[in-house]
Formats: sequence, C-alpha cells, structure tokens
Amino acid sequence: MKKIYVLTVVVLAGYFVGSPYLTLMNLKSDIDSRNGESLAEKVDFPSVRESLKDQFNVAMAKATMDSSNEDDPWGAAGAALGAAFASTLVNGMVDGLVTPSGLIELMSSGEIDSSDAANQPQTGTQKDLAISDAVLSYEGINKFSATLVNDDGDEMKLILKRRGLSWVVTDIRLPLDDFGA
Repeated sequence: MKKIYVLTVVVLAGYFVGSPYLTLMNLKSDIDSRNGESLAEKVDFPSVRESLKDQFNVAMAKATMDSSNEDDPWGAAGAALGAAFASTLVNGMVDGLVTPSGLIELMSSGEIDSSDAANQPQTGTQKDLAISDAVLSYEGINKFSATLVNDDGDEMKLILKRRGLSWVVTDIRLPLDDFGA
C-alpha cells in the first residue's frame, strides 16, 4: 500500500512539473501540422490580443516621442493625433490577425502575414523559431515561459499559465525594440 502511495505522489509530481513541456510539444505539433483547432484550445486569445495591443501601442508611442520635435508645437500635435489614429489601427490589426492561423504563421516564421496564413506553403527561407531550441523556465508555480530566438537573434517569448490541470498561452512578447526605426 505504501508503494502505491509513493508511486502516485511521484507520478503526480512528475506531471505537475512536466506538463508545461508537454503543452509546448503539443503546440509545436499543432504548428507543424497547421492544426488551428487544436492550437486554439491551448491559447487564451483575449489575453494574447490585449498583450500584443499594449506592446504595439507602447512601441508606437515611444517611436512617436523619439521622432517628435519639442520646438514645433504643430508637429507635436500632429504626432499625438497620428499616435491616436495608429492606436486604433493597431487594435483592429491585432484583432484581425490574432487567430489560430495567424498564430501558426507567427510561431512558425516569426512574422505575422496579413494574408491567409493557413494557406501559405512552408518554405526553407522562413526565420525558424524552433520550440525545441527554446529557453524554458518556470517563472512561478503557475507561470512558465519559453523564449524563442530566430536566426537574426530576435527573441519572442511565450508565457504560459496554468488553468486547472492544463497550460495555456496567455501572452506573446515580441521583439519590438527597433519598432518604427
């Protein structure tokens, strides 16, 4: 009886520790097979959309601030108006592109293409973001990250959070340091 109890604890602990790795392997399989339905079960789309909107809006605001001229009040007003318009544009773009097929394209090539990503053939010239080469780490008991690096050295970070016994992607952090440059 004691052996069964110890074995049960070991199996549960192993699943608890290894389950985000299994989720990432399943994500890679979904991306490779371009299975949007299965991928959709592993992604919290509202959370990912909000995260990407925030990232793009901050990057655009920073680019606007960097390019605005403090001596020209009309230029600053135009930059502020442009930033407000761009924010609306970004929100619509992210809502339209953060779909299962859009995420498959993003995670397989490192770029979001505005065309129908599910119908695009895989080519050898894509910047491969290999999940197998990712830096994986726990950021807390219920938070796990996978940092993917493409051939150019740009990093994309997937944040997974525990939902019950499974894990879902809740955030995708893109390399937007040189956005608008």
